[in-house]
Amino acid sequence: MATALECDNCGASLRRDAVHCVYCGSSVVPRAASQIGRPANDKDQFGFSGWLYHLSTLGAIAALYALGWLLEDTRYWLNTRAFIVWTGAIPAVMFLFALLRRSEVVPILLGLGISLALTVSHCVVMVLIRGNLNDDMLGIAAIIGGSAMLGWIAGGLVRHRICKGLSRRTAHQTG
Repeated sequence: MATALECDNCGASLRRDAVHCVYCGSSVVPRAASQIGRPANDKDQFGFSGWLYHLSTLGAIAALYALGWLLEDTRYWLNTRAFIVWTGAIPAVMFLFALLRRSEVVPILLGLGISLALTVSHCVVMVLIRGNLNDDMLGIAAIIGGSAMLGWIAGGLVRHRICKGLSRRTAHQTG
Protein backbone atom coordinates (compact mmCIF):
# COMPACT_ATOMS: atom_id res chain seq x y z
CA MET A 1 0.00 0.00 0.00
CA ALA A 2 1.23 3.48 -0.87
CA THR A 3 2.20 5.87 1.92
CA ALA A 4 -0.16 8.81 2.45
CA LEU A 5 1.01 12.33 1.64
CA GLU A 6 -0.70 15.68 2.12
CA CYS A 7 -2.07 17.88 -0.65
CA ASP A 8 -0.05 21.11 -0.86
CA ASN A 9 -3.23 23.07 -1.52
CA CYS A 10 -5.84 21.77 0.95
CA GLY A 11 -3.91 19.43 3.25
CA ALA A 12 -5.97 16.34 2.44
CA SER A 13 -4.33 12.91 2.73
CA LEU A 14 -3.31 11.50 -0.64
CA ARG A 15 -1.80 8.30 -1.94
CA ARG A 16 1.81 8.56 -3.06
CA ASP A 17 0.86 7.78 -6.67
CA ALA A 18 -1.94 10.40 -6.82
CA VAL A 19 -1.90 12.79 -9.77
CA HIS A 20 -4.74 15.05 -8.60
CA CYS A 21 -6.22 15.72 -5.17
CA VAL A 22 -9.60 14.00 -4.86
CA TYR A 23 -10.90 16.81 -2.61
CA CYS A 24 -9.80 20.06 -4.24
CA GLY A 25 -8.69 18.87 -7.69
CA SER A 26 -5.25 20.48 -7.60
CA SER A 27 -2.32 18.81 -9.32
CA VAL A 28 0.02 16.88 -7.07
CA VAL A 29 3.64 17.92 -7.59
CA PRO A 30 5.95 14.89 -7.66
CA ARG A 31 8.75 15.09 -5.12
CA ALA A 32 12.17 13.52 -4.94
CA ALA A 33 12.44 10.49 -2.69
CA SER A 34 14.34 12.52 -0.09
CA GLN A 35 11.47 15.01 0.14
CA ILE A 36 8.66 12.52 0.70
CA GLY A 37 6.98 13.24 3.99
CA ARG A 38 8.36 16.80 4.14
CA PRO A 39 5.96 19.63 3.38
CA ALA A 40 6.74 21.45 0.15
CA ASN A 41 6.70 25.17 0.70
CA ASP A 42 8.56 28.29 -0.34
CA LYS A 43 11.36 27.61 2.14
CA ASP A 44 12.41 24.59 0.07
CA GLN A 45 12.67 26.59 -3.12
CA PHE A 46 14.58 29.80 -2.50
CA GLY A 47 17.10 31.40 -0.15
CA PHE A 48 19.75 30.70 2.47
CA SER A 49 19.53 29.47 6.05
CA GLY A 50 21.71 28.40 8.93
CA TRP A 51 23.85 30.03 11.55
CA LEU A 52 26.31 31.39 8.96
CA TYR A 53 23.48 33.30 7.25
CA HIS A 54 22.31 34.79 10.56
CA LEU A 55 25.86 35.62 11.61
CA SER A 56 26.57 37.35 8.29
CA THR A 57 23.32 39.31 8.63
CA LEU A 58 24.25 40.54 12.10
CA GLY A 59 27.84 41.21 11.02
CA ALA A 60 26.79 43.34 8.05
CA ILE A 61 24.31 45.32 10.16
CA ALA A 62 26.88 45.84 12.94
CA ALA A 63 29.54 47.00 10.46
CA LEU A 64 27.18 49.52 8.87
CA TYR A 65 25.99 50.69 12.26
CA ALA A 66 29.59 51.26 13.40
CA LEU A 67 30.35 53.07 10.14
CA GLY A 68 27.45 55.41 10.86
CA TRP A 69 28.94 56.26 14.25
CA LEU A 70 32.31 56.97 12.65
CA LEU A 71 30.60 59.48 10.36
CA GLU A 72 28.35 61.03 13.05
CA ASP A 73 28.93 64.49 14.50
CA THR A 74 28.18 64.08 18.21
CA ARG A 75 27.83 67.81 18.84
CA TYR A 76 24.96 68.46 16.44
CA TRP A 77 23.70 64.93 15.73
CA LEU A 78 22.33 63.63 12.46
CA ASN A 79 25.27 64.15 10.17
CA THR A 80 23.92 63.57 6.66
CA ARG A 81 26.40 60.81 5.82
CA ALA A 82 25.69 58.94 9.06
CA PHE A 83 21.95 59.34 8.60
CA ILE A 84 22.17 57.94 5.04
CA VAL A 85 24.08 54.91 6.32
CA TRP A 86 21.60 54.32 9.16
CA THR A 87 18.37 54.97 7.25
CA GLY A 88 19.46 53.95 3.75
CA ALA A 89 22.22 51.36 3.79
CA ILE A 90 21.03 49.40 6.85
CA PRO A 91 17.44 49.08 5.55
CA ALA A 92 18.84 48.06 2.14
CA VAL A 93 20.89 45.30 3.77
CA MET A 94 17.88 44.28 5.86
CA PHE A 95 15.83 44.14 2.63
CA LEU A 96 18.44 41.96 0.96
CA PHE A 97 18.79 39.56 3.87
CA ALA A 98 15.01 39.30 4.29
CA LEU A 99 14.72 38.57 0.59
CA LEU A 100 17.36 35.84 0.70
CA ARG A 101 16.46 34.23 4.02
CA ARG A 102 15.24 30.67 4.32
CA SER A 103 14.82 30.26 8.03
CA GLU A 104 12.81 28.10 10.36
CA VAL A 105 12.70 31.04 12.79
CA VAL A 106 9.55 33.13 12.59
CA PRO A 107 10.79 35.75 10.08
CA ILE A 108 9.25 38.79 11.76
CA LEU A 109 11.03 37.97 15.04
CA LEU A 110 14.48 38.22 13.48
CA GLY A 111 13.71 41.57 11.84
CA LEU A 112 12.04 42.89 14.97
CA GLY A 113 14.95 41.77 17.13
CA ILE A 114 17.51 43.51 14.92
CA SER A 115 15.40 46.68 14.75
CA LEU A 116 14.88 46.83 18.51
CA ALA A 117 18.57 46.16 19.10
CA LEU A 118 19.45 49.07 16.79
CA THR A 119 17.00 51.39 18.59
CA VAL A 120 18.14 50.47 22.09
CA SER A 121 21.86 50.48 21.25
CA HIS A 122 21.50 53.90 19.61
CA CYS A 123 19.87 55.26 22.77
CA VAL A 124 22.58 53.72 24.95
CA VAL A 125 25.42 55.13 22.83
CA MET A 126 23.85 58.61 22.82
CA VAL A 127 23.46 58.49 26.61
CA LEU A 128 27.08 57.41 26.97
CA ILE A 129 28.23 60.28 24.74
CA ARG A 130 25.97 63.04 26.10
CA GLY A 131 25.08 61.80 29.55
CA ASN A 132 21.34 62.23 28.97
CA LEU A 133 18.58 61.20 26.58
CA ASN A 134 16.06 63.68 25.29
CA ASP A 135 13.09 63.31 22.97
CA ASP A 136 15.09 64.27 19.87
CA MET A 137 17.65 61.57 20.55
CA LEU A 138 14.94 59.01 21.17
CA GLY A 139 13.26 60.04 17.93
CA ILE A 140 16.51 59.59 16.01
CA ALA A 141 16.91 56.11 17.47
CA ALA A 142 13.29 55.25 16.62
CA ILE A 143 13.77 56.40 13.01
CA ILE A 144 16.84 54.20 12.65
CA GLY A 145 15.16 51.12 14.14
CA GLY A 146 11.94 51.76 12.22
CA SER A 147 13.67 52.15 8.88
CA ALA A 148 15.55 48.89 9.48
CA MET A 149 12.25 47.13 10.20
CA LEU A 150 10.70 48.67 7.10
CA GLY A 151 13.55 47.27 5.00
CA TRP A 152 13.03 43.83 6.55
CA ILE A 153 9.28 43.88 5.92
CA ALA A 154 9.71 45.06 2.32
CA GLY A 155 12.24 42.29 1.65
CA GLY A 156 9.88 39.73 3.17
CA LEU A 157 6.99 40.93 1.00
CA VAL A 158 9.09 40.75 -2.18
CA ARG A 159 10.28 37.28 -1.13
CA HIS A 160 6.68 36.18 -0.62
CA ARG A 161 5.75 37.39 -4.13
CA ILE A 162 8.76 35.61 -5.67
CA CYS A 163 8.02 32.34 -3.89
CA LYS A 164 4.34 32.58 -4.78
CA GLY A 165 5.32 33.01 -8.43
CA LEU A 166 7.72 30.06 -8.23
CA SER A 167 5.07 27.79 -6.74
CA ARG A 168 2.56 28.84 -9.41
CA ARG A 169 5.10 28.20 -12.15
CA THR A 170 5.94 24.78 -10.69
CA ALA A 171 2.27 23.84 -10.42
CA HIS A 172 1.63 25.05 -13.97
CA GLN A 173 4.56 23.08 -15.41
CA THR A 174 3.55 19.83 -13.69
CA GLY A 175 -0.20 20.25 -14.25
